[in-house]
Amino acid sequence: MAVSIDFENELTLNWDPAMHTTGRPIPANCEIWGLKILDWDDAFANRIAEFTEPDLRIPFQYLEQIPNWDKSANYTDVNEIMGRFEGPTIYSNSNAQDIQLVLTYYAESLKNDIGVKTPWTLENIEGITKKLQSLVFPQYDGRYGPPNKVLLNIGNIWRNVPLIVKQVSVEHQAPYHVYTGLPMMRKITVTCKTSYPLWQGIGSMSVYTAWDGARGVGERIGSEVFAYEALNNTWMPGNKSSNPFDSAFVNYST
Repeated sequence: MAVSIDFENELTLNWDPAMHTTGRPIPANCEIWGLKILDWDDAFANRIAEFTEPDLRIPFQYLEQIPNWDKSANYTDVNEIMGRFEGPTIYSNSNAQDIQLVLTYYAESLKNDIGVKTPWTLENIEGITKKLQSLVFPQYDGRYGPPNKVLLNIGNIWRNVPLIVKQVSVEHQAPYHVYTGLPMMRKITVTCKTSYPLWQGIGSMSVYTAWDGARGVGERIGSEVFAYEALNNTWMPGNKSSNPFDSAFVNYST
């Protein structure tokens, strides 16, 4: 079900980088603190017999550090012009951003414990681990497909940024469950790279004016300018009120 969310109120109620010291429950909400598998053409849903929206969610419990924003522009020197005092420099392209997430999960209970209300059970964390591990495997089920992309959400700093996962490293840490041998605590390092669809373009003016959206100048406020955009199937060329793109930032499922 698609709903619109007041992000400021959500963050006021739930956001705290030192959540583990406050005594409050950590929100298992991948829309403000986690990853979400990007099922842009419903291919993922079609591959799972009993698919539900939570199958796409990978919430964070603890994050070691919020990734910095780092991007560069690449230029090419042209040195074939004879007699010129210096070779002109021509813009080539911009690089994709590399992002590393160091996650820690600690099981607070088993799912069948009496009175369990926490989302951070050993069984749920094992499921989250499997979802992360699946992101470096191709899709084999009657047709070949690359690993699924994900959308990264960390507060209002990273909003629905599309990523490909290049590496997942799972470090098991004591204590271990006496019957299953599963670790009660695990450290998972996820190495990612931004990967926007070919049809999406982000220009300098879009970024420059994004800060001014409150005054009606920019089209997208703040970090929404870096959000993934999908092609809108209902787009009607020639209709000024019809937008060929839908930003994943505006509406999402809970």
